[in-house]
Amino acid sequence: MEKRNIKHEFELLYPNMSAETVEKEYRKLNRITVLIGIGGVAVILLLYGGTNYLQSKGGTIRELVRNEYGGGSEAYQLTVYGLTEDPVDIELELNQQTLSEEEAADILKQAEESLRSSLENTYSLDWLDCSLDLPEKIGMVEVSWQSSDETLLAADGSLVADPGAVLKEGISCDLTAFMSLGAYEQTCIFPITISGDLADETQRRIYQYTASLNEMAAESEGDAVFSLPEEYETYQLSYRRENEWENLLSVGIILIVIGAVLLIVKLRNRPETMLARREEELKRDYPKLVMQMSSLLMAGYPVRQAWEEICVRYRTEQRKKKCYVYEEMLLADSMLQLGKPQLPVYRNFANRIGLYDYQRFVEILDNFICHGHYGKELLEEEILRTGQMRYQYALQEAKKTETGMLIPMFGMFIMVLVILFVPAFMGMGM
Repeated sequence: MEKRNIKHEFELLYPNMSAETVEKEYRKLNRITVLIGIGGVAVILLLYGGTNYLQSKGGTIRELVRNEYGGGSEAYQLTVYGLTEDPVDIELELNQQTLSEEEAADILKQAEESLRSSLENTYSLDWLDCSLDLPEKIGMVEVSWQSSDETLLAADGSLVADPGAVLKEGISCDLTAFMSLGAYEQTCIFPITISGDLADETQRRIYQYTASLNEMAAESEGDAVFSLPEEYETYQLSYRRENEWENLLSVGIILIVIGAVLLIVKLRNRPETMLARREEELKRDYPKLVMQMSSLLMAGYPVRQAWEEICVRYRTEQRKKKCYVYEEMLLADSMLQLGKPQLPVYRNFANRIGLYDYQRFVEILDNFICHGHYGKELLEEEILRTGQMRYQYALQEAKKTETGMLIPMFGMFIMVLVILFVPAFMGMGM
């Protein structure tokens, strides 16, 4: 095999390099090659020696370290030599250490001291007025709780004291902690006094009377009739059984209100009421119509074009709420579009409305069409007159609002009286 000439290959690859540069690169390549070779030999020796070391150590294992208590069990994969001609692989599960009685007692004692110190330094157990935050585990020790009176203090530390069950001088109960460490257990009792600041004399009286009444009812279960006591301590008692009258009263009030609303709706929708409302609305909208027509006519619009412009605005802007006067204008505009003469259509518009103001307005339009200058003077006079009309309508609306507020206020007053006094009369047996 022909030997490679690395130096010659460098000269062929880099023809522009000087001979000195080629020599340096060639030496650098030789050094790198030597270092790679030394590194490869070192890795091989390390792997070989490490494998032999591990095999020798694995063959001389005599002890396995067991986890401390709380660390759990651990599985070991072992190879046994000498049991058979060939090595045998086995699995061994090594449980955690167990505690001696002295070690368990010491750990439980430390847990109790830690628990007692934590509760006594955080809360006032001799005058407790708030719930307790009770731990469920202290280190390796499991803790469960029990209260001697769940109506005062729950097992989770919640203060559920009934104000009626608490005395001014406070009331006592015991909170027991059951601590367990594997097979070893220990009990710790914490005497607690619920704060008398939570007491309520009125609630206390109700609480004691209710308990006494329930006890009397339990003692007389054989009797067909249970007689309610007429006295308790220094208090004279009377009783009223809850019945359906109060519910019926509430239903009756609701039905009255619904009936009143339906009556108002019916009265508002009577033909004579609707006609009166139509006439009132037409009178109120007349000044507005005059102002709209006059602004367009003064701007140079012909009467026909001004009428059509107002109808277009109503269709696009105000059609959501119908107005009688503009609906009549739309009807008249449809007649105009069919080719009917203007003056008969406008007169028919005024006759359909049936009010003098609109007939006067049609006469002004007639003069505006036939006698432009004279009609303009009449229109200016009508603008001044409608200004006074708008002022008078505003005063009338203010007076109606003041008077209209009296009716709902009086109705609310009657409702309040019924709600207050009817249950009171029923409570007095009336």
